[in-house]
Amino acid sequence: MKKLLLGLALVLPIVAVPQGAQAAAKVTVSPSTVLPRVAPCGGVNTFTVSGRGFKPYETIDLAVGGLAYGSMRADGAGGYRKSAEIKAVPSGYYPVKLAGRQGSKAQAKIRIGWAGCWTRSHGVLTVRGAGFAPTDAIDIILDDEIVAVAHSDARGRFESKVDCPQGDPTLSVEGDEHALDFGVVDC
Repeated sequence: MKKLLLGLALVLPIVAVPQGAQAAAKVTVSPSTVLPRVAPCGGVNTFTVSGRGFKPYETIDLAVGGLAYGSMRADGAGGYRKSAEIKAVPSGYYPVKLAGRQGSKAQAKIRIGWAGCWTRSHGVLTVRGAGFAPTDAIDIILDDEIVAVAHSDARGRFESKVDCPQGDPTLSVEGDEHALDFGVVDC
């Protein structure tokens, strides 16, 4: 059994003018909710960037918040489209930068949320999350009592294993900036 809890995210498309171009390039990033992947949890972890206005067949490098997401090639009309899974980073707004290798540029912003889930196996709860602040001390709380403290890594991910007590306790996690309330856990 597993339960998934998600933080919200918002995508803000903007219009940018590539260098050397006459017309504005429309940059769209979708969907509006993007969350870092927390295996084995489900959820929307993939975003798509698309638009027009680059030079025909120009190679375009994609980066989100300074992390590289590979490249794509514009079509004969300067259009482009690429989907990628969001990498684990602390939640917040990040620039989505497209840099053409012939000098064209465009930019948008994306907001990345936070997510978490739990799984139970042989009386042990494994609690995972992503999107938290780097090196955050995250309290694992069962029935209003801190039972463990996990520390997120530099990219905001954490994992903790705790014994699942008898009954149906409530589970939550609290970091410096984010909290997730999972509700009742079936132990």
